[in-house]
Amino acid sequence: MKRRAIPFGVAPLLALLAGCQLPQSGGMEAELRPLPSCYVSPSPAEEFPNWASSFSSAELAEDVERLWQENLELAAARARVEAAVAAYGIQRSESRPSLTGSAEFAREREKDAAGRRSRNRIELAAVLDWELDVWGRLRAKQAAAELAVEQEQALLEEVARNVQRLLVQSWVERQAASELLDLLEAQLATNTKILGLLELRFQEGQASALDVLQQQRERAAVGRELPGLHSTRDQAGHAYDVLLGRFPDGVSTRREALPENLPQLELPSPEQLWWSRPDVRAGLAGLRAADQEVAAAVAERLPSLRIGLSATVAGTSVNRIGDESLFRFASGLLAPLFDAGRLKASTVRRRAEAMEALADLEQALRVAVREVEDAWRIEQALAEEWTLLQEESKWARGAVEQARLAYQNGAESYLVVLDNLRTFQELEREAVLLKKERWMNRADLLDALGAPWRTEP
Repeated sequence: MKRRAIPFGVAPLLALLAGCQLPQSGGMEAELRPLPSCYVSPSPAEEFPNWASSFSSAELAEDVERLWQENLELAAARARVEAAVAAYGIQRSESRPSLTGSAEFAREREKDAAGRRSRNRIELAAVLDWELDVWGRLRAKQAAAELAVEQEQALLEEVARNVQRLLVQSWVERQAASELLDLLEAQLATNTKILGLLELRFQEGQASALDVLQQQRERAAVGRELPGLHSTRDQAGHAYDVLLGRFPDGVSTRREALPENLPQLELPSPEQLWWSRPDVRAGLAGLRAADQEVAAAVAERLPSLRIGLSATVAGTSVNRIGDESLFRFASGLLAPLFDAGRLKASTVRRRAEAMEALADLEQALRVAVREVEDAWRIEQALAEEWTLLQEESKWARGAVEQARLAYQNGAESYLVVLDNLRTFQELEREAVLLKKERWMNRADLLDALGAPWRTEP
C-alpha cells in the first residue's frame, strides 16, 4: 500500500514572507572616528619601517624565524584559530539542508476477532530538513563566525608581535649585560693595578694609608656589581630560551656588541595602524562580528520557515521491503508568540556588546597612537641624552688625566684622582646602560608601529 501526503498553501506563504523587510546589521563601523593624518612631531615617512633595518644580527633573525615554529604561546594561538575555523564550518552547515537516515526492525503482535497474529516489520527512512533563511539570520551568523576566524588570526599575529618584541629585548638585555660585565672586569683590572701602585708608593712613603684604603674600597665596590650582572645576563638567556620553546640550558647566544648609534627611523602615517597593528585589526573584526550578531538577534524574533521531505519504505522481511511506502513533504512556520521578553533582551544584549566592541576599538586606536608618540618622544630624549653623555665622558676623561698629573707633581692628593676616576668609570657604565635603554625603546617603537621583521619586496 502506498500513501502520499503533500500539504498545499506553501506558495502563498512564501510570497507573504518575501514581502517582509529583512533585518540589517547595525552599521557600528560607520561610527568610528578617523585617525590623525600624522603624528605630533614628524611628517609621514615614505617607507614603512621594519625590524631588520635596526636589528641586523643574523643570529637574531634566524631565531625570530624559529620563534614562529617553536614558541608555545603561538602554538596555543594557532589552536584557537583552528577552533574558530571549525566553529565557522559548523555555522556554515546550518544554512545547508540536512539529510538523516534510519533503519528499524520491529516485532508486532495484533489481536482482533480472528485471534492473535504476529509479524515482523522492517522500516527504512530518510528525512531531508532545511530552514529557509528568509530573514538572513543564518547568513548573519555565518558572517559573524567568519569574522571570528579573522579576529583569531589577527590575535595570533598579536601574540607573535608580543613574543617577537620580548625575544628582541631579551637579546638586547643579554648583550648589554655581557658588555657591562666586560667593562666592569676591565675597570676592576684597572683599579687593581692602581691599588698595586699605591701600595708600592705607600711602602716608599709617597702615599698615605687613606689613599690605599680608598682604592681598596673602590675596587671592592666595582667587584660587588659583578654577581648581579651575571644573574641578569643569565636570566635574559633563560627568557630567550623559553620564548624559543626550550628549557633554559645555560648555552649563551653569540656575543655581539650593540652599535653605539641607532639607524635612522621615520614614522609613517597613523592611518597605517589599521593594517599594521594586529590588535587593531582584531578589534575591527570583533566589531563587525558583533554587528552581525545584532542582525541575527533581530531575525530570531521573526518567524522561521522550515521545509521537510521524508521517504519511508517498509516490509515484513528484507525481500518485501517496499510493499509499504510513504512520501511526505511538509513546510512549517514557527513564530515566537510569548517568551517573557527573552528574545528582546537578547537583542538588547547583542547591541550592548556591539557598543562595547566599538568603544574597545576606539580605545585601542588611541592607545596605539599614544604608544607610538611616547616611544618616539623617549627615543628623541635618549638620543639627546646620549650626545650629552658622550660630551661629559670626554671632559671626565680629561679630568682624570689632569688629576693624575697634579698628584704626580704633588699638587693634589690622591683623593682627587680617585674622585675623578670614580666619576669617569660611572659614566662608562651609564653609557652601556643608556645604550641598552635606547635599543630597548627602539624595540618598543617598532612594536607600537606593528612593523614587520622585514619588508616584503
